[in-house]
Amino acid sequence: MVYNIISTDEMDMLLDNCVKYLLGKFKSEQAAKHLLDGVSEIYDKLESNPNIYRLSEDPFMKAMDYHEAKIPEMDYMIIYKVVADNVYILGIYHTLENYASKMKILWSQFNL
Repeated sequence: MVYNIISTDEMDMLLDNCVKYLLGKFKSEQAAKHLLDGVSEIYDKLESNPNIYRLSEDPFMKAMDYHEAKIPEMDYMIIYKVVADNVYILGIYHTLENYASKMKILWSQFNL
C-alpha cells in the first residue's frame, strides 16, 4: 500500500527556516543538503510504512498519535500523523526545542 504524504504549510515554513539557518548561520551548503536529503529519505519510507517510526513519548503527542522521525546524523525531528491512507507532515524541529509545546499550539489551531 502506498500512503499519501501531505506536507502542511507549517512544515514547509519550518523546513525553509531550517535550511536558511544552516546556510546563513553556518554557511554550510553541505548541512542544508544533508537535511533535505534526510527529509526526502524519511518521506520515501513513510510512503510505504508510516509506522516505521515510533510514537512520541510525550504524553500529549502520544495521545494525538504523533510520530517522531529523526533525521539521520542530525539533531532534527520530523513530527507526523497517520490518518487512514494519509501521512500528514506537521513540522520539523531541532531536538533541543520544546516541540511538544509547539505541537499543542498547532493542534489547537488545526485539530490534527
